[in-house]
Formats: sequence, C-alpha cells, structure tokens
Amino acid sequence: MEEWIAQHGDAVLRLAYAVLLNRAQAEDVFQEVFIKAYRHADRLRDPERVRPWLLQVTMNACRDLRRSWWWRRTRNGSELDGLALVDRAPEADPAGAAIRSDVCHSLARAIRSLPDGYREAVVLHYLEGLAAPEVARILRVRVGTVHSRLHRARQLLRQQLEEWGVEP
Repeated sequence: MEEWIAQHGDAVLRLAYAVLLNRAQAEDVFQEVFIKAYRHADRLRDPERVRPWLLQVTMNACRDLRRSWWWRRTRNGSELDGLALVDRAPEADPAGAAIRSDVCHSLARAIRSLPDGYREAVVLHYLEGLAAPEVARILRVRVGTVHSRLHRARQLLRQQLEEWGVEP
C-alpha cells in the first residue's frame, strides 16, 4: 500500500483537487481512495491496472461528494491554491525560471476556472498523461466527447491567458 501511495498518491490528490477545488476535501477523498484500495488490494494484482483503477475510484468518490446534501449546503466557492504545475527542477537562468513559474501559476489558475467536465478532462489527459480512451472510461463519456472537451478547454485556456496578458 505504501508503494501505491508513493507511486500514485500525487495523481490521486491532484485529480481530487481538480474536481473539488478544495484542498481539505481532496485530502479526504485521497484517504477514502486508499482505504478502498487497501480493502481491494487482493483484486489488483496487475500493476498496469492500479493507476487507472485508483483514478476511477477517485472520480467516483468526488462525484459522490458533489452529489451529497452536505456538498450543496456548504459549498462557498473554491480555493485557488493547490493545483501546482510548476516544475521544481533547478534552473540555470533565474529570470527564465521566474517567468516560467508565473506562466505555470497563471495556467493553474486558468485550469481551475474551467467548467468541471473540461477541467477533469484536462487534468486526466495533460497532467496525468492518460490517453483519451482511458479518460473517457474514467469520466464515463465517449472518446469523441473527451476530444471535444479537450479542444474547447484549450480554447478557453488560451482566451483566459490572453485576457490576463500571459503568453503561453
């Protein structure tokens, strides 16, 4: 279990945050996902299937939370921290690193502003590196819908970044 958390924990937390836009709730989902994984570890013998299964369970837990009475009554808006895209590798050029960091933070903010379906598709495809068919399976939509959402999300991101004066 520790190995799964080390290998896939960041992806689970990142996806939960991207869906819920709340760090504390994303951490709760993270715990719920790995408790479920612990209970079903005997069924997950194929290492290639662990990551997609964990991401599917994460999406299901987020959907369940968003459908709950509690979610509808306590949702006050979303936090703007948490979805980090900055590459933490050391830079030889500090000025270039600062510019890239600003662009990454603006991009993360723009991703958070996307509608739910677009944001989920972007996070699964671009940040988690899943192919469109796998994203479609996790989101329970057709592959064509994933491609449409990704295309529209790129348009919205480009438009938002241009409004903010950020050159991607």
